[in-house]
Amino acid sequence: MPFWDRPDARARAPLHEVVVRAEHIHGDQPRYVTMDVQDFVISMIQTAHYPRSAVPRDAVVSAAVDFYICTVENGGHTAFVGNGCWDETLRDDIREGLDRLGFEALAAIFAELERFAVDEPERFEAIRWDDPTILELDDRFHALPRDALFERHADWIRSWPNLQIVPSAQFGRVIGALAQRNRKARRWWWQ
Repeated sequence: MPFWDRPDARARAPLHEVVVRAEHIHGDQPRYVTMDVQDFVISMIQTAHYPRSAVPRDAVVSAAVDFYICTVENGGHTAFVGNGCWDETLRDDIREGLDRLGFEALAAIFAELERFAVDEPERFEAIRWDDPTILELDDRFHALPRDALFERHADWIRSWPNLQIVPSAQFGRVIGALAQRNRKARRWWWQ
């Protein structure tokens, strides 16, 4: 799971910024803005070996919400649960992000999924895409105006004061430099 801390995760260099592509932040595809944040968070946790706690909190909860929406959009709630995403920390992040974004309808769907896991653990454990509860949650999810959700989510990201906006051609290089900065500091932490 990309949002779990690596065993050797350490914040050896400060991380304050959240890097996004200029073409996305100023473009007309808000979904790409949310994906940039998810890419950034996963890169900082998995490649740079930052602990989740060292990554800006807004970015972590934003990435968790985007991950939930995109996973369910592509494979339904069965895919979300089946991909090992029933991690309590990730669910906490999703709940917090949905609350911060004011996504009440989506938060209600997510709460019912969690309630299903508690109320009917045997059925939930053997989750199937054609389970009536899952079908109903998927139908409600797909009835939501997801373009409006992505737009609202992107507007929230655009309001962050710690954005580092870079051209797409430099995005990978900037992410790599941040990762290297933390990993390099790791090699020399004892000095």
